Amino acid sequence: MGYVLGLGDRHLSNILVDNSTAELVHIDLGIVFDAGKLLNFPEVVPFRLTRDLVDAMGTCGFEGTFKRCCEETARVLRNNEDMLLTVLEVLVYDPLWSWTLSSEKQRRLRTAKSVDSSSSRRNTRKHSNSSNGVEDEHKLNDEVNTKGQTVITTVKQKLRGTEMGGVAMSVEGQVKALIREATDPENLCRLYYGWMSWI
Repeated sequence: MGYVLGLGDRHLSNILVDNSTAELVHIDLGIVFDAGKLLNFPEVVPFRLTRDLVDAMGTCGFEGTFKRCCEETARVLRNNEDMLLTVLEVLVYDPLWSWTLSSEKQRRLRTAKSVDSSSSRRNTRKHSNSSNGVEDEHKLNDEVNTKGQTVITTVKQKLRGTEMGGVAMSVEGQVKALIREATDPENLCRLYYGWMSWI
């Protein structure tokens, strides 16, 4: 599920263990929709599957229950693609500004709004919809909607197994490829030091 949503920043402090059930509990969901790929040290793995997690899975490692659960989860997600995409389409129409706007765009928007509101206070004669502030806001909204559409397309590709190479993969093939990518030492050694992927 974390792979489909592009959940990043999965260092050891963001994955907790429930003491009564031994289930993993994810917290700090601020980096989603593959935003981790845009960090200074891009996250190049689909999810955290380092040695510490594999060791906790017992003698079978990721080849046992984990792999079967991944395959079943992928099947359920594929079978309910429409329901999941309907929920995510909200992003196209009411986007989350914190992940769609860069700090530069946020600054430009705040500046445009403050200039627009201060000028409207000084000039109470006429209001024009073609002011620079309004135009800037419309441009930014268009960019946000484009980002939302990109997110929906990426999620569709992940659900259908076409993200890697554009050819539809079976559920089993997709899970196998993701596990291989997540455990590849070359990928893990490129991650940010604070991710502690060597553990």
